[in-house]
Order: sequence, then structure tokens, then C-alpha cells
Amino acid sequence: MPPLVEDQVDLLRKEIRSILDREGWAVSEETSRECFLFILWSVHIGLMNMRPGLTRSVLFWLHKRKIRALAIAGDRRLFPQYERRLIEALYVVKNVYVERTEQGWAPPLSHRSARMFLNNAAPEARSAPGRLLDDVLLILRRRSSACTATLLAG
Repeated sequence: MPPLVEDQVDLLRKEIRSILDREGWAVSEETSRECFLFILWSVHIGLMNMRPGLTRSVLFWLHKRKIRALAIAGDRRLFPQYERRLIEALYVVKNVYVERTEQGWAPPLSHRSARMFLNNAAPEARSAPGRLLDDVLLILRRRSSACTATLLAG
């Protein structure tokens, strides 16, 4: 994966881990996987918002190819789970067009997005309070905007 993606995944994992630790919830392998899938999804959204053309098509192809290669190399569940998250995300976002936020260009995330992420990352978070969702939403916006803004800057 590109260094920016790896950096954002690492930062997201650290920030989510600190929130889960603060709440006394367990951090599992699924938590780490959901952070990775979320950043991959934000790259997907950034690619969808690029101008249509050869560059966008090639980058989409490379993006999926890298995910498939990672799945073949060791984690067979990765690609099917990534595709499932792409579909699930459509149920919780208004649209796939980026919007201007305090952090820059970012996917249109909401409390529903934060709740879906938390439910997938930590099953005991199903009854997360609103203040926690606000914290998670801010983190998700910050991490997703880095990849999206980089793709749209070029």
C-alpha cells in the first residue's frame, strides 16, 4: 500500500484504540481490520470523485489489484469484506460525493457512518453514547480527508 494509506491506517488504529481503551472495550483483530477497510474505502471515494478518464480508471484498477494481492498473500477474507463494506457504506452515507469539511475534502460521513464503523470494529460498542460517536466521527473525517484530498489535488 502507498505510504499515505499506511500512515492513515496506523493513525486511525491508534486513535480508535485510545477511544476503545477509554471506554473499557476490547481491541481485537477486527478493530484493526475495520480501520484498514475504512481507509481503503476513503481511497475508493476519492477515486470516484476524480474526473472520469484514463487516469481514474487505471488508479481504480491498481487500487483493487493491490487489495486482491494482499488478500492472496495472506488474508483471504480481505477482498470480499472490502467489497461488502463498499455496499454497506452506501446505506449510511448520503452520497459518494466529497464535501468540504473543517479537515478539507472528505466523504460525507455522519453519525450513522460512525456507528456502523464502531459496530464493525467493536461489537460491545453497539450502545455507544452520542458523545463517543462525535469523537469517532471527528477521527474518521480527519483520517478519510487525508487520502481523499491527496487524490483530488492532482
